[in-house]
Amino acid sequence: MSNFSPEAWFLVSQANTLKTKKETLWTAYLEDFLLSGRVEGKKAKTLEWYKVILTPFVNYLNQEGLSQLTLRKYANSLSDRLKITSVDALLI
Repeated sequence: MSNFSPEAWFLVSQANTLKTKKETLWTAYLEDFLLSGRVEGKKAKTLEWYKVILTPFVNYLNQEGLSQLTLRKYANSLSDRLKITSVDALLI
C-alpha cells in the first residue's frame, strides 16, 4: 500500500507519463495547485501572481530536488537578490 494520498498518487502516476523532460512532478503539483485555485474561484490575476512567484521555485526543485539543504540554498539565493522582507514574504 502506498503512503501517497489519492490526489498525490494521481500526480505521481502522471509524472511517470509526462512527455517532456522539463515537465516533472513539481511542475504537475504547480499546475494542480493553479487548477484548484480556478475551481475555487480565485481571480485570474491572483493565479497569475501565484504562477509568477512559484515558477522559479518549481524550476529550482526540478533541478535540485527537495531536501532541507536545497530549501536552505534556495532561501539563501533569494536573500542574495531580494530584501529580507521580500524573502520572508515568499517563504511564509
